[in-house]
Amino acid sequence: FKFLALFALVNAIAITINHIDDTDETYGYWEPLHYMLFASTGMQTWEYTPEFAIRTYSFIVPVLSILSGVIKSMGIPKKIFLFFLVRLVLSIFSAVAEARFVKSICNIFGEEIGFSTTAFLLLAPGVFMCSTSFLPSAVSMTIIMLSLDSWMNEKYFLSIVFGSIAVFWTGWPFVAIIFIPVGIHMVFSLLVSRKRDDANSIDYIAGLNQVFRLIFLGVIGMIVISVFAAIIDILVYQKWTSPTLNILLYNAIGGNGDELYGTEPISYYIRNLFLNMSVAHLLAPVFPITLFFQIQRKPLKSQLIAATMGSSAFIWLIILFTRPHKEERFLYPIYPIWTFLAAYVLDTAMENTSTMFR
Repeated sequence: FKFLALFALVNAIAITINHIDDTDETYGYWEPLHYMLFASTGMQTWEYTPEFAIRTYSFIVPVLSILSGVIKSMGIPKKIFLFFLVRLVLSIFSAVAEARFVKSICNIFGEEIGFSTTAFLLLAPGVFMCSTSFLPSAVSMTIIMLSLDSWMNEKYFLSIVFGSIAVFWTGWPFVAIIFIPVGIHMVFSLLVSRKRDDANSIDYIAGLNQVFRLIFLGVIGMIVISVFAAIIDILVYQKWTSPTLNILLYNAIGGNGDELYGTEPISYYIRNLFLNMSVAHLLAPVFPITLFFQIQRKPLKSQLIAATMGSSAFIWLIILFTRPHKEERFLYPIYPIWTFLAAYVLDTAMENTSTMFR
């Protein structure tokens, strides 16, 4: 509860003072939400035209449902009220996810790393902005925290469900990359999770059965979630189309979306990480070295979890750094992981320092 109270307090401030600093948030999400809610005239970006259809309406429809319910029960309140209501919902969602994420870190790595992660989250301007941003990358950050929380607590199917929502419902399928190391860890953990009756050896057959069961349930979960998202898009676009596939084709597989709106050098992301992650970015980059020296000094289970989260973050950054088109919001999904990596490095440094002066 103490974590939730802290994050809720900071996010409550974000509701009132956060400005909209990305044109995609205004024209890509607030504008179509307004149009669908009030059936009024409005501007439509090319991404929403049926010809291209690279934006999914499944990201907007849940918010639309909430606001429609409010309008039906209260009449039509002032639009500014609805604007802040959306921000309130996003801030609560974010606070709950942050609290669960930090609590799981405390349980696995100890309170020192958990408290440091909390501090880095609270002090990161980027996380502060994301908490109320009506953007797929920002909401993905929140859902990723819920997925990681479930994964760390060995609720693997629930983790896959959250991951599928982040991939299919936000319209930002690129975040699937972040879940690849997590999926590998799930398979490995289940494979070695069962012991034989003598308890001296691993029952790989039983472990393999667990893996196949999780894959079966996971695939079913992903299909159900993706089908519901597809139905929404088919109904709104009034044609058979897949924005998830369309945006992948446009931006990542043979399209020119990566260069059409400008290119930036790698230093663009380095500067943004310093600005948005504050002190955490001074520590997180040395995580791989720190983990290498700690791998045999700490419990293997916790070190594998740390290595998995580190892999997700660094793979994401490597891909972003190599793409020509760069935007600050592309960094959003890994912000919480980056704070954990920084906390891990800080805890290791303090532990080694205290040992030196004993």
